[in-house]
Amino acid sequence: MRPVDLKGASPATLPSSLECDLTAMCLVITAPVVAMSAAGPALLDAHETARLADFVSVDAERRFVAGACLLRLVVARLTGQHPAAVEVDRRCLECGRNHGKTRIGDGDLQVSVSHSGDAVQVACTRSAPVGVDIQARGSRVTPAMRVLLGRERDRQMTTEAFLITWTRIEAVVKATGEGLRVPLEAVRVSSPQDPPRLESYRGEPLKCQMHAQRQLTGFVGSVAVLSDSALEFVELSARDFLGARHTDQ
Repeated sequence: MRPVDLKGASPATLPSSLECDLTAMCLVITAPVVAMSAAGPALLDAHETARLADFVSVDAERRFVAGACLLRLVVARLTGQHPAAVEVDRRCLECGRNHGKTRIGDGDLQVSVSHSGDAVQVACTRSAPVGVDIQARGSRVTPAMRVLLGRERDRQMTTEAFLITWTRIEAVVKATGEGLRVPLEAVRVSSPQDPPRLESYRGEPLKCQMHAQRQLTGFVGSVAVLSDSALEFVELSARDFLGARHTDQ
């Protein structure tokens, strides 16, 4: 099968599984939370179903279900599996609980999930570990969030500039898998008015390509891939990638 050029394609013209050259591409798929959460419960595995009891808010539970559903639908579209057959592993490598970096059974397919407000997102590539983060514009920025970034200039940023910086840092720590185990002040990224770039990680250089998402309305978003190889970032809606039956309510 020839690799598929996704730009300009519609679900009707795409094969049931896609042999995209994800070694040279990072796909970023965005969906509405309401559509994914409605379809999601039937696709959850036993670990994910058990985790629902941990959520104290209905909105947080709905976003988790939406992320799990979109992840399985995207991976299934890429591989030809049934969505329920996609193996998802979130075990923390330190404690064994199911809150670690998301991995799937297809070992070389790297994935990351993010959600904010009414949107959920999945990024995937075969290039290198990937992290994605989105934040709704106008999201509340707490004093504690500003303190986490450490630098005085970051604490004085406008909300928009802070959210851009925050998504860049979050994308990087999701890609490395360390999450909040790394002090966010130890992740240095470029100024929000400049193109996204990782300047240093724990005081050292780290191979990383960053991408500022351009197709989001009402959100800011960043993607980080731990590679310096040439990489194309492709942003698509879930409707364009999966078809209306998975995304319309």
